[in-house]
Formats: sequence, C-alpha cells, structure tokens
Amino acid sequence: MKIVLNQYRENEDGSADFHVDMDKESTHSLINFALVTMLSKAVEEGKLYSPDFYEAEEQEKEEKKDDRVWVPLEPEQMDAIIVDELKNCLIRSYTNNLFFQEDVDNNIHVRNACKTLLNHYMIPSEADEYIGLIESVYEFEGA
Repeated sequence: MKIVLNQYRENEDGSADFHVDMDKESTHSLINFALVTMLSKAVEEGKLYSPDFYEAEEQEKEEKKDDRVWVPLEPEQMDAIIVDELKNCLIRSYTNNLFFQEDVDNNIHVRNACKTLLNHYMIPSEADEYIGLIESVYEFEGA
C-alpha cells in the first residue's frame, strides 16, 4: 500500500492544498473506510427515527414521571392557592416601576383582571374589602 502526501500550495488563511498519490490498494482501503464510517454514522442516526427508540424514550419519560409526588387537593385548597397567587399578583401590579406607557397599560389590565378573578374566587364582600385595602395602601404611597 502506497500513500504519498505532497504539499503544493499554502493558502493565506493558514490552510493548505495537498496532492495525494496512492495506489489502487490504498484507494480501495480509503474508500472502504469512508463507506464504513458513513454507514455507521447513518445507522446511529437512523436509530433516532426507529419506533424502538421512541418507545425507549417514552419509557424513560414514564420512569421520570414516577418519581413525582402527587398531593391530592380539595377544591377549597386549590381555591385558596389561587386566591393567594391572585393577591400577590395584585400587589405586584401596584409595586412595579414601569417606564413605558404600553407596560403601564398592560399592568393596569393585569391589575383589573386580578380584581375580577378575586371577586370570582372570594366572597364578593371580602374581595371588595381586600381590594379596597390594597388600593388605599398603594394609592396613598403613590400620592
């Protein structure tokens, strides 16, 4: 087997162009190596598209799901969590320091949505009392 590598031109970017002389046996070996490498890579990539790969991936996802702990909640508990988050959101809508009018307008829409949802999830009189308290605290600070 004979492979002779001759440099014949160096490029400005630091790369070089080479001329390779080889016999038939070397050419045959090089092409075989390239084909085997290309086919091996294709087989590995092809596994990504096989049903077995997706089944194994789904099984891994299911195994990961099994590690989670589920806590059963009563509807009242879920409502309490939602109400707490809505209250936090309402307070944040008053405490943001926004500079652009579009952001201020969006923040007012969020504030109004929080008020509407609080009226839905809370007893309306309690919601009105809470919203009034928050408005008086934050509007007094803004004045």
